[in-house]
Amino acid sequence: MAQLEAKMRAHVLEQEKVLAAEIVDRQNKIKVLDGRVSDVDDRARLGILGLQTAVGSVEKKANKAKTQTQPSNHDEMYRLQAQNAEGIREQVARDVAKLDHRLSDVEAKMKQHTHDLDHKLQSAKAEEQEANTIMGDKMQQKIDSVIFSQDRLKKQVDKLQNDVQVRDERKLREQEDSILRRDVERFGTKYSDLNTKMKGVMTVGAY
Repeated sequence: MAQLEAKMRAHVLEQEKVLAAEIVDRQNKIKVLDGRVSDVDDRARLGILGLQTAVGSVEKKANKAKTQTQPSNHDEMYRLQAQNAEGIREQVARDVAKLDHRLSDVEAKMKQHTHDLDHKLQSAKAEEQEANTIMGDKMQQKIDSVIFSQDRLKKQVDKLQNDVQVRDERKLREQEDSILRRDVERFGTKYSDLNTKMKGVMTVGAY
């Protein structure tokens, strides 16, 4: 996730650099175009001044019988200057429009890239959340399994202890019964021997 966010920030910074470069390039080109327009205007003014001087000299020597409806050389030069300036303005307008179009295209691409990165970031967050949920479920399952195994083992241990205790008690009772039978048999033997001896003594006394 952190790697994706860093990548997105780096991409945004890169797009901002591209946009800033486009803006600087546009400003520089506008300055160049302004300089070209100013240079053309200056040259046109100098040319007009030269032409005006030449025309003034020629007009003094020209035939004063020219019709008033014929356009003067001054008017023609002004017309040419106006056409030239208009052509330059149109060219400048076209160049500025191209720069605006390029700038708009860069901004649109940057927005699209930012949108795509945001979408990827949201998808990554959703996947991470889902993975954490799945991991949590699996961890809970493992915990439940361990608890179940511990309970089962405890029951087995308790059963084993109970079985051992029962066997020990049974064995103890068997040992006690065996000792008791042995004592009874021993006492019975002694009693029989004593009884036999008493009978013998009584028989001897009778004689």
